[in-house]
Amino acid sequence: IRCGLELFKVVAAGEPAQAIIEDGQTKKTHFVTKGQAVVEGAIVDQVLGTSVILDLQGEKIELTL
Repeated sequence: IRCGLELFKVVAAGEPAQAIIEDGQTKKTHFVTKGQAVVEGAIVDQVLGTSVILDLQGEKIELTL
């Protein structure tokens, strides 16, 4: 993935839905919801059932399971 992020899991049981995303460069795991930053410049736009849409400096990037 060109942004270096990988989606590991979507937890849709609670509200708001949460995504578990790993940064491939730093190996850090991020637990995020809509509106939160994963890394600098990448904001969670939507958390869906099997994917997450990121806003990467104005460009929409979809991470899928």
